[in-house]
Amino acid sequence: IRDSVITALVTGRSLLMVSPAPASGSLCWQAAAAVRGGTVLVIASSARTLPHRAERLADDAGLVACVLSADHPGADALHAQVEARHYDAVLVSVRQLGDPRVRRTALASRPWLVVIEDADCCSVHGRVYDPSYVRVSRLLDDLDDPTVLALAETASSAARDDIIEAFRLHDAEPVAAASGRPDLFLEVRNTPGQSRRDAHLRDLLYEGPSRAVVFVADSADTERQADGYHGGQRLRDHRHRQGYSPGKHIGNSIPSSNPEGSYGSTDNQSHYADPSAGLI
Repeated sequence: IRDSVITALVTGRSLLMVSPAPASGSLCWQAAAAVRGGTVLVIASSARTLPHRAERLADDAGLVACVLSADHPGADALHAQVEARHYDAVLVSVRQLGDPRVRRTALASRPWLVVIEDADCCSVHGRVYDPSYVRVSRLLDDLDDPTVLALAETASSAARDDIIEAFRLHDAEPVAAASGRPDLFLEVRNTPGQSRRDAHLRDLLYEGPSRAVVFVADSADTERQADGYHGGQRLRDHRHRQGYSPGKHIGNSIPSSNPEGSYGSTDNQSHYADPSAGLI
């Protein structure tokens, strides 16, 4: 599917791509940019990671990128550089497009491709509705008919219709990447009583990978479970010293195999996925 998306972009066909892996769409437009040249305008839902992403584009894809921001100290100089096509990729957040200077520079980039990330945010049927995405629609009206790649991790049929309408994608080809994860499964097990839930969780961590993510019901339970870190030592090391085996209950704390995360159990049930996927 990736090759067909890259080919479509290079040949100027707009797409709506729904993929649970955000990196898939990013790799596609990066490859298309490397092949075709010119400027790509990337519109993100948040500005927080854009400076880091601009640096990574240079390292990973060989693309020279800049970030548009109303707070940029050299806005006039940056505008001139963008207008002179010094950048392969211009990154901007949807909220920054509300600033007239940022919008003017975005238009000056004259992109051949506009990438709209989290495009489902334009829809009340999307994951998180963001009315500021109307700025993207207005920007597209003022650009010279660029190719558009609208990206969404998930999108219902209603959300897709809204995306198509908002970003003038009536002739665009919808692409849905496979969302199946055969390595994941869900099991629901009734484990009444906190001590039984804790013991069951220890069994899962004992049999699982060195890193795991465990979702808990509330912050109080997170803090309670975090007391079982045992100084950040790995769970298997702790078990070895304690002579632990699955099903054997040791105290009331749960040592973590992942010193970087938090873990715990749900109030009435333990929900977990295949440990080989690193998610519990």
